[in-house]
Amino acid sequence: MKKRFYYFLSSAIFTIIIILSFCNLALADLKDGLILYVTFDEKDLVDISPNPTGISVFAGDLRQDTGKVGKAGVFNNTALEVADAPKLSGMKSLSGAAWINTEKATETSIMSKRTAQANGDTFNFFLWTGNKLSLRINNNGDFFSTTVFETKKWYHVAFVFDGKDGNQKIYVDGVVDAEITKGNREIPASTSSLWIGELDAARGFKYSGLMDEVAMWNRALDENEIKTAMQGVKMAVEYKGKLANTWGKLK
Repeated sequence: MKKRFYYFLSSAIFTIIIILSFCNLALADLKDGLILYVTFDEKDLVDISPNPTGISVFAGDLRQDTGKVGKAGVFNNTALEVADAPKLSGMKSLSGAAWINTEKATETSIMSKRTAQANGDTFNFFLWTGNKLSLRINNNGDFFSTTVFETKKWYHVAFVFDGKDGNQKIYVDGVVDAEITKGNREIPASTSSLWIGELDAARGFKYSGLMDEVAMWNRALDENEIKTAMQGVKMAVEYKGKLANTWGKLK
């Protein structure tokens, strides 16, 4: 009887270890290629992606409130400036995602990297004409969502640019909302700032409302990965014979 019990216990522990190992692999997969991650959970603005870069409030003010995953940033006509770093441009593919709950659904930016239009201009993701999302890669024309956005409502929004074939996708709440293929094959290198809640320093598309889980990857995420990112990018730590944990914020 004892032997059977110990055999059962050993089998159960082994199974748990295997499951946790696969969980860690899944977490590590979403961490792969992560070049920007802002959760708004910390009092100070921080990029918790590998090899982080600096973030500062450029205009307006920023507070914290309950978000979709942990805390969210409360933007009041606010623009955040992310200091340029080599990791933020010059890649073959790019994905970006965020939770938004905006007070205006037009002429308001989510994320952008440029000095001005056609000047260091690599990508722009913003709400514009007809309360629709616009994605613009390399200043090569606007590509719009089919979803018409409402104010004061949570949406998970994401874009994927795949330089292998020039394919671009806009996701809304984890589902492909619009898709197009253009001639772009890369995100060119640029020394311009990356903006959260603005198009550039002078455009006037500042964000008001809640924003959460802003993330970018230097690769093309698939639909399953976009759905997983909606829950937050949990940063896996090395397994050392104990139950798996996550680093930073457990959400």
